[in-house]
Order: sequence, then C-alpha cells, then structure tokens
Amino acid sequence: MDPLLVGSWELFALDDHPSAYPIEEIFPSVPSHEWQPMRTRFPDSFTVSGEMTCRYGFYLLRQGTTSILVDTGEPDGGELPEQLRAVGSTPEEISRIFLTHAHLDHIGGVVRNGSDVFPDAEFFIHEDELLNATDEAKEILGGLMSGNRLTSVNEDRFDVLGSGLRIIHLPGHTPGHSGLLIDDVLIAGDAFHHPAQLQNPEWSTPWDDDLEGARDRRRYIREWAAADGLRLSACHFPPFFRHVSEGSGTWGWADAEETP
Repeated sequence: MDPLLVGSWELFALDDHPSAYPIEEIFPSVPSHEWQPMRTRFPDSFTVSGEMTCRYGFYLLRQGTTSILVDTGEPDGGELPEQLRAVGSTPEEISRIFLTHAHLDHIGGVVRNGSDVFPDAEFFIHEDELLNATDEAKEILGGLMSGNRLTSVNEDRFDVLGSGLRIIHLPGHTPGHSGLLIDDVLIAGDAFHHPAQLQNPEWSTPWDDDLEGARDRRRYIREWAAADGLRLSACHFPPFFRHVSEGSGTWGWADAEETP
C-alpha cells in the first residue's frame, strides 16, 4: 500500500475489518425511501445487496523515524498490529497516539489479550472526553493514566502531536470528539458515519450524544471543507481523502477517490 503524501508526512488509512450493516440499524430515524438517491450518488458506500459498508478505520502518519497513530481499532480480535506490519511498521515503533474519542471501537486496540499493544507510545485525547467517558472506556484510559502515558488536550495544546498536525475539537458525537488536520487533510473521526450526511447533516446515528451539536458540526465541516479545499476522511466509511463540493444545494464529493 502506497501512502498519501501530505506535506512532509506519509499518511496511511488502515482498516481493522470491513463490515456491512442494514442501513436502518445505523440510521433508524431515516425513512428507507430517502436512501434511494443516496445509493446512486454514493455507490462505494453500499454493498451489492444494499447494506451500508462500514470500516473500523485508523490512520498511520509517518515522518522519518516518527510514527503517529490516530485511533486504535476495536478491543482484542482487531487487526491493527497486522495492518501496521503490512505497511512496514510495528506497534513498538508508535511514539504518539491521538484518540479522536473514547468509544471502544476507537480505543479498544490499546490492549490485546491483556497486554499493552503500544508499550512506548504516549496517548492524547481531548479533556472533555476524559470527563465524560463510559465506565468501560475509563478502564482502558485509566490504565494509561496510571502509567502517566495519557495527556489531556484543550484549546491551548492543540499542536502537541508534532509539526504540521493540529487537533480540532469537533464536539457533538461525544463531548470531546476531535479530528486531526494535516495540511489540507481533515480526519473527521466519527463526525460522519456515511457520506450521505454531507447532503443530510440532520441524519444522525444512535451513537451521537448531542444530536443538535452533531448536526451543526457536520454542517460546519462540510462548509469548511468546501470553502478551503480540504480533503475529508472519516473513520467508518470509504472512500478516503476526497474534496467536498456544493452546487445549488447539492453536497457531495468533488473528485475521484484518492485512497493510499
């Protein structure tokens, strides 16, 4: 797999495991007939049988000997170590890990079979996420805190990951949910679960803590991406790293897929 080159960083989009779900399970409040035009506009996000494709994604950034990970995939059973090795890296080489939020499919890969997967990594997460984490998440994050390996981030420390990397607070999905900006690429975490939400930011999943906040954040991201020419990627759907367009009230992808 070849990386996407963003500034001085190599960027890899990796996948814990691809899955597919009935669309009504992910968006139970959206009438089924409203999905018909979305299947035509975003065919890469549906299976042949009409289910929603879903990835459990994480990202590797590499610059020389520095390796940074965005999220860690699912608890145990995940394929993160194998995915890293497939692109010439190892868990032991990861020095910093940014957690977009504290849902288990993003932080669960910190531990595997009871063992620390990333023994030399320092972890970063928004401070509001620590204050609102579930008990299950606190078990994982607590272990990192006890080892002085977890740094909480606020608006004064959004550049702690490295040169050219900026953490962007994007609350709504969870209180401390955040994305990562690398030059003109925005990793938007779980702000979007499906590209149809570019057109319909009011479509929410049951996992959005603050429905109104999540909807407002999607509107903000799509308008920012279109205005500034950002390439957008999220953790649960393909394709990766595409520009957002708007014309006569229609939102979607402006260009072809660019998958590293």
